[in-house]
Order: sequence, then structure tokens, then C-alpha cells
Amino acid sequence: MVNRPSLLAAGSVALRSEGLMAAPRRTRAKAKAIDPAVLASRTPSQVLADEIVAAYGDLAPSVNRIMATEDLEEEGRMHAISLFRDSLQTPGDPMRHPTKAVEAGLAFQSAQG
Repeated sequence: MVNRPSLLAAGSVALRSEGLMAAPRRTRAKAKAIDPAVLASRTPSQVLADEIVAAYGDLAPSVNRIMATEDLEEEGRMHAISLFRDSLQTPGDPMRHPTKAVEAGLAFQSAQG
């Protein structure tokens, strides 16, 4: 007798021969819980940067470039990362380039005094 799988409800597979069972269904690993203290200490610009990287993983180098600019304080960094995020919806927007967004953040920061 040949062992042939037969499809059952919900995509599970069982073997017709006695004593043999299909391998258990694989499940996804649960996401690790994030420490609330870490979340509470994040700045608004860090939260926005994480959201951008979560939505567009390939933009992580650009986001990191903006976030790692030492001359930017939080207000300027938030301005730069916001301009960068908004540029993603507009083809040809110059703020799509991280150095342009940083320059705008620095200008905003110096204008604030």
C-alpha cells in the first residue's frame, strides 16, 4: 500500500497509513516584548524614524544618516525626519535625499535660535 497524503479541512495533511502522522504545523515566533521604560525614553524623532524603517526597510541607511547627524538637536532632527517622511509621498521631492533633509533641519534649528 502506498502512503498518499489526503487534504483535510484547513489545509492540514494526514497520511492514510496507520501510525504515521503529519508533521506539526509551524507557527511564527512571538514578537519579543519591548521594555516600557525603553519606549518611554524614546524621543518623537526616534519613534518617527522607527515607523519609517518599519514601513520602508530599504530606507534604513537614509534614516540612520539623518538620525546620526551630531549637529542636529531634537527639534531640528524631528523637522528633518518629518520632511524626509513627507517626501516619500511626492516624486522628485528634494527632501528625499537625507543630506537635504539634514540641511533643512539645521536651518530650522538655527532659525529657532
